Amino acid sequence: MFAFSVLISDCHLTEGQQTTVFRRQSRPDFADVSFSLLYGSGSRGGLRSLDIVCKDRKEYDTWVRGLKYDTRSLPPCVVPCAQDVT
Repeated sequence: MFAFSVLISDCHLTEGQQTTVFRRQSRPDFADVSFSLLYGSGSRGGLRSLDIVCKDRKEYDTWVRGLKYDTRSLPPCVVPCAQDVT
């Protein structure tokens, strides 16, 4: 079993494959189950993305619903990034 979290000081959720990484490695067949977390500062550190493709629509809906709730909280927010409960 493993789990980890990332402390993000400022984050924004985008649905679909809109980031540079997704555009560079496009997989249109997975666009409806893809999302990205954009984080970092727009200045010195630059904006970065955590790009995720889910295994199915149910998993996608669960992650996006939870992250939309979490990213509304005041920064910093703790965003769960991976969890294996087996």
